[in-house]
Amino acid sequence: MDFYAVLGLEPRASREQVERAYRFCLELYAEGALAHLTPSSSRPRVEQQRLRVREAYEVLGDEHKRRTYDEAQGFLPPDSPVLPFLPAAPSPP
Repeated sequence: MDFYAVLGLEPRASREQVERAYRFCLELYAEGALAHLTPSSSRPRVEQQRLRVREAYEVLGDEHKRRTYDEAQGFLPPDSPVLPFLPAAPSPP
């Protein structure tokens, strides 16, 4: 699962959207939240998800780290104006 999916975002999400999604996820997985009203066997998974949310925000919340991550994943930067098209194959003579 990529960092955007962890926060429930699309790769072209704005900085503000990343910030809002992070805050929402923190509340969702916070101590005492509904996610913790699960059997004790599920609690390690909740903690793991909380760590994953923080890790995703650490990367996506930092412009430089996000650009590097996007390039490694093959995502276009959020400020990219259009999707690139592959060059057309030359016509046979």
